[in-house]
Amino acid sequence: METISANLRTWAVVVGIAAVIVICGLVWYVCAPEQEKVLALGPTVNSSYHDGNPDISADGLSLFFTSDRPGGHGRRDIWVSTRATTNEPWSAPVNLGPTVNSSYLETNPDISADGLELFFHSGRPGGRGHWDLWMTTRATTNEPWGEPVNLGPTVNSSYREAAPNISADGLELYFVSGRPGGYGVNSLWVTTRKTTDDDWGEPVNLGPVVNSSAGEWAPSITADGLTLFFSSTRPGGSGKSDLWVTTRATKNDPWGEPVNLGPTVNSSAGDGGPSISSDRLTLFFASRRLGGLGDDDLWQVKHLKERKRPPTPTDSFAIPKIPEELQAKIAKARERVQRRKIGHVIVGRVVLDGQGNVRDVMAQMEILPEGYFAGPTKDLDRPVGFRMHQYAPYDLQLKGMVKDEKTHLVDVGTIHMKPLTKDELVDLKAQVKLEEGGDLSQARIRLSVRNGPVNTPSNGTEPRRYWPDPLEIPVQEDGLAQADGFSPIGYYCTITAPGYLKKSFTIEFKPGETLDLETITLEKPKQIELAYIVSNEPPFNMDNLKTVRIPSGTRWKAVDDVYGWDLEFKQEKGSVLMTYFYAPCYLWDLGDGEIDQYVNTDGSGLGEKLRRGHPAGNQHVYLLHQAHWKRWVLFKISIE
Repeated sequence: METISANLRTWAVVVGIAAVIVICGLVWYVCAPEQEKVLALGPTVNSSYHDGNPDISADGLSLFFTSDRPGGHGRRDIWVSTRATTNEPWSAPVNLGPTVNSSYLETNPDISADGLELFFHSGRPGGRGHWDLWMTTRATTNEPWGEPVNLGPTVNSSYREAAPNISADGLELYFVSGRPGGYGVNSLWVTTRKTTDDDWGEPVNLGPVVNSSAGEWAPSITADGLTLFFSSTRPGGSGKSDLWVTTRATKNDPWGEPVNLGPTVNSSAGDGGPSISSDRLTLFFASRRLGGLGDDDLWQVKHLKERKRPPTPTDSFAIPKIPEELQAKIAKARERVQRRKIGHVIVGRVVLDGQGNVRDVMAQMEILPEGYFAGPTKDLDRPVGFRMHQYAPYDLQLKGMVKDEKTHLVDVGTIHMKPLTKDELVDLKAQVKLEEGGDLSQARIRLSVRNGPVNTPSNGTEPRRYWPDPLEIPVQEDGLAQADGFSPIGYYCTITAPGYLKKSFTIEFKPGETLDLETITLEKPKQIELAYIVSNEPPFNMDNLKTVRIPSGTRWKAVDDVYGWDLEFKQEKGSVLMTYFYAPCYLWDLGDGEIDQYVNTDGSGLGEKLRRGHPAGNQHVYLLHQAHWKRWVLFKISIE
């Protein structure tokens, strides 16, 4: 399997092997070896009756499926089996009950990424055709399902609509229909919407490349929206019905020619109803092959990644050509690593298993459109953090990753960020006050996601062009601020009000705990007058004396060049603190008095140098030595 090299080799070669990648690299299941076992879910889940159309939840802890086993309410009902963790066995299935199920047929369940919407098709009364698409909702994952709602005449027709499958971002709904405009008995269609609050648009057929005259069934879209599984009776399979897959480079590109999953997954019996886990490690499906308990049984097959196969950018990204912007990032990161003679270049892709803009993910490097990233990393024994608002934190472990010794390239594959449920998100509250009683309606609290663990030669200071918009929390007239929906991760917090000094600090949300910032008072800025002389070396010439007035909270430049600023006058609890002077810089307090008393001071015999955060003395004279730039500054501070 080809891997992207640091000089990217020759893109003609990448394009040349694209067909091989699609068949044997992108889709692990196609070329899985014989020892990659297909396993039945066993007698706890399966029965001697029909068990089919499985759908795995985004967290991997709930498996919805259809069964006509005893204990139901109609011809076929929707059931669910759960487990505490992905390493534990499935529990005995539970019927979703008479609110969801009816005396008619309910089948092909599909759970949304947040676990709060369940789509299915049914022949119950209230529809428009033989079968219609329906949806039931619940307020939280711990509450019961509500009364199902028909998806309406835009999606449903007088023909048969079945097997719905919602995308992770909730903006695409794939399904099967026999309506006019298709290519067989059943064709795959998709309806879209701009936001989850909008209505579904007019369905569009996926076209003759994906659909065939034989008939397709049970679409299942991956979390990144770039791979679509389905079952089909088209020629080229192993049995009556086989599992197939089609891919696309981006969500704006057309779907490619479908590929059969091959004899390792498919059998001579009927195989259908595929459902891929959000991490793409496990494929669930239904089959009538030997080894089951009854009619159709539920089966699973594991991803090769569990056998330590290192991912490659080509199979992980599902792209025939790497975008130019990513090429540039790889080249720039490689140049830094080679120049510093330390570290490696990581390249990969991050995918959201829920809603949001993937570029809002905070990491040590900028996330590009479609989730691609590349950047320098220092130590393969340390992780790299990925953080996003309302998502679980992800720390990428680099230890054991395959690295190219020539190019320094480490291919980390695809990273899946998982959204948190409402129960996992935490709250914030604070009480804002303004010194001298200002207008609290003008106060603002803004939060921005912090990076997780950073592991670069430059300690994560690489420039980026894109920054996510901060989250704004309203402040009430009494100064109270409350908000919910925060991930248990770190955020930068900034509190501002016109005419007041802002307060900025980092905060860390803890799982299950409300973060109380208590009372935060914004202060009026003090006015500072600086009388100063700049010289390449002492003594100082009084003819060069200058003065400047600045408010506290300001960085001061002694000279007007890029390295000229070295002091910031912060204000905390009424005191002015001097900070932010770069090393090697040395600062001494010469005491109170006039500046002309100290023009001959050269820094010798002055005693201990001041540290960052030292309180500024009113009417005191200070000596600053900017050693790196061979510059001395003598200045006096007057604070009003």
